[in-house]
Amino acid sequence: GAGDSFAAHMTIALAHGLPLEEAAAIAHAAGRCYVKWPHNRPPYPYEIRKDIEPGRGKVLAHSDLPMLRKSVPGRLVWTNGVWRLPHAGHAWILRWAREQGDVLAVGVNTDESAERIRPSGNFILPLAERIEMLAGMEAVDWIVPFAENNPCDAIEALQPDVLVSSREYVKAKNILGSDLVKDVRIAPASPYARHATDIVKELRR
Repeated sequence: GAGDSFAAHMTIALAHGLPLEEAAAIAHAAGRCYVKWPHNRPPYPYEIRKDIEPGRGKVLAHSDLPMLRKSVPGRLVWTNGVWRLPHAGHAWILRWAREQGDVLAVGVNTDESAERIRPSGNFILPLAERIEMLAGMEAVDWIVPFAENNPCDAIEALQPDVLVSSREYVKAKNILGSDLVKDVRIAPASPYARHATDIVKELRR
C-alpha cells in the first residue's frame, strides 16, 4: 500500500546518499501519488517530482512520454505552440483544450526551435519564462519542451487521444500531427481579440 511505497522510496533515496529530510519528502510524495490512482499502482518518477514541486515539476522529458501514456487512464489531450508571449487568449484556449479530456499535455518550442520557425524580429520570451507561465496555469497538467521545428516526434511518442489546434493553423492548412491522432479538435475563437503580435506592437509604440 501507500506505506510500502513510502518505505521503498525512503530506502532508495537514503541508499543514494540523500539527506534524511530530502529522502522523507520524496517518500511522502510517493505515498500521496500512490493513493491518487484507483488501482494502487506504483508512482512514476515524474509524478513524484510534480507532487514535490507543482510548478516546475510539470515539465517532462521526451523519454517520459511513453510512461505518461501508460499512467493516464482517461483521455489524454495534446496541444502545442511557441507561446512566445503568454496572454489571456492562451489561457482561454488551454482551458478549452483541458475540457476536451482528462489530462492536458502542452508542447512548447525551445528557444532555438522558436527562432527557426518564427520570422526574424519577433519578440519571444526565453523558454524558462514561457514554461513558468504555462506551469502556473491550472489547466496545464504537463509541459513538454521540444527542440524540433514541429512536435510530431513528441506526439508520436505520447500517442494522445485528442489533438487540439487553434483556428490560425486551420487557415494555413498546417495542423502538425493531425495524421498521428484520430481525434483532432479546433478550438473556438478566443473572446480576447489581442494576440501576442498586437501586444508587442502596442508595447513598442
